[in-house]
Amino acid sequence: MVNTTTAPGARVGPMSLAARFIGVITAPRSTFEAIAAHPRWLGMLVLVTAIITAGAVLPMTSEAGQEAARCWQSGSACSTAGRPPLSPWHFTASMPSSLLFSRL
Repeated sequence: MVNTTTAPGARVGPMSLAARFIGVITAPRSTFEAIAAHPRWLGMLVLVTAIITAGAVLPMTSEAGQEAARCWQSGSACSTAGRPPLSPWHFTASMPSSLLFSRL
């Protein structure tokens, strides 16, 4: 990886939306210096809003996603394939007693 640091006080040109989006992860210091020198926030706001919206909407396109949303919205514990949801007993019943009482 090439280290692309700028000298203090050097003028940094404006970056494109894609360069800022990727640069925040790959070269944060120089990217934030460029953003501080030329702040443009509307494009990034729209991009992040679109990514979050896609992450919320895409699961709803399948039957399983729609069923999960209905279960979550109703506040009930829906079953999976006709089985009741697991209770804490299911997790502790199969654990060795050495793990259950190790913190006592």
